[in-house]
Amino acid sequence: MEHDVIATGERILLRKLRVTDAGEINLKIDSCPKVCEYVGGTKSFEETLAGVKRIVGSYGDPVTGIFAAVCIAQGDIIGWGILKPFPLDQTQYEIGYGVVAASWGQNYATEIGGILLNYGFNVLGLKRLVAAVNPRNLASKRVIHKLGFIYRKKIDWPDQGKVNLYALEQWQYGAQAGQASVG
Repeated sequence: MEHDVIATGERILLRKLRVTDAGEINLKIDSCPKVCEYVGGTKSFEETLAGVKRIVGSYGDPVTGIFAAVCIAQGDIIGWGILKPFPLDQTQYEIGYGVVAASWGQNYATEIGGILLNYGFNVLGLKRLVAAVNPRNLASKRVIHKLGFIYRKKIDWPDQGKVNLYALEQWQYGAQAGQASVG
């Protein structure tokens, strides 16, 4: 498993998805309307399996994409982290995160975001990260602000209409670095 680990934080590690994760992902994430409200809606197991297979086959070098967020203490998936080229401008990279409903309110999303910032800026050497956040998703807006992102503009987003685009430059991140280690 260690070669699958992308980066770690205090309580969470981010690792590449595995096809064998599809059942747990569907049960805890993709079939839960509350968790999927701002990420395209719920999915059947077959849709989850197809998506996981596509993601597993897409990992390159450097490793970017969608990752499983695993609770280090229990070893189970408690969410996901995203660091990949931004669909509306492939020269930029976006971060994203999500947490299973049973783990809401425990600052896991903020920790996942911090791990992604460290990985993107300090490991991959990216100069700017962006995040698209549905303005109705108040929890995600709080997280993105805690991470230091700055609102830039409204953009059109598939299946959601207008969303807020936030950005964080590497130089703005500066002193916040070092809170996560690379696996």
